Amino acid sequence: MIAAFFADDTSASQAALLASSALDRRVDDDDAPPSLVAGGGRIVEALPSSLDAARADGRHLMVALPLAHLGDRAVRSRVDVAVVSFGPRPLAASAALRAMAADALPDLPPPWLLACCGSARPAGLRALPVTLKALRRDKAARLLAGEPCADLRSHSAGLAAALYLVAADPHAPRLDPGCLNALFDAVGTAADLTLRTALLELADDLDGEASEVAGPSARRMTVPRPIARRRPRASGLRRFGTAKPHIAPRQTAGCACATLA
Repeated sequence: MIAAFFADDTSASQAALLASSALDRRVDDDDAPPSLVAGGGRIVEALPSSLDAARADGRHLMVALPLAHLGDRAVRSRVDVAVVSFGPRPLAASAALRAMAADALPDLPPPWLLACCGSARPAGLRALPVTLKALRRDKAARLLAGEPCADLRSHSAGLAAALYLVAADPHAPRLDPGCLNALFDAVGTAADLTLRTALLELADDLDGEASEVAGPSARRMTVPRPIARRRPRASGLRRFGTAKPHIAPRQTAGCACATLA
């Protein structure tokens, strides 16, 4: 799998890190070339040769680039999937949507959108059925160290599975859940078998790691609840009702969902 993520914020590098962490779980060679490339400028100039080498070797490679390189034919023509992502900032979201609408390479498969949350997916755009939550520094460090926590493993596997599915039909207007059912129900072609194997390997990795971390369930300890004693009320005093405090709704300023929903 070779995928390129484009964004004007850190969402592209975070998505590439998540996907590469799921796809590299079965790679045992410590001397293998890096499966994640992020940056711009000179990195972009040398990227076509890196993409060709990964294709020739059958390696996974995730690429994170600035949004301005979405129209770079030398990159787009060498990847299986192109993804435009954005985080919770409205400026990054609007830039991503403008880039999706003004794609300058109509002869190539159009990019897919990876939003920060489900409500930020505009109708009518090709959007991945997963979302991209912002990675905290400690979780990003665990991904880089190859020791993701359970929720990161699940999230990264979901993103990798979505990439596999959209790469199987890069011109599809959307990802149809019925195609996934047909993929496992029918015999299928050689390409279907390859896709099925890749998805099952992702699921097998999750099952294996879940069984390793899951231990015997802790025995619940019951604590006797103290009986509250009613304080005697003095005669002649009237009880006044207590009004519920009004809780203001949580502000969504700074989140792209506030402007796109």
